Amino acid sequence: MNTGVMNYILKDSITADSLHRALTNSLKFKKTQLYLQQAYRKRKGKLLKALRSMS
Repeated sequence: MNTGVMNYILKDSITADSLHRALTNSLKFKKTQLYLQQAYRKRKGKLLKALRSMS
């Protein structure tokens, strides 16, 4: 799933700090995204299992 540019750094204004911040934020975003995808799949699986047991 691509959501577009999350951190955009202008070439003219790049600094070590802005690059570090952009990379850190990007890694945090990706980690959170993966966690949410896994949580969704887990809960979806539990829900489907519960629905099947009711039938």
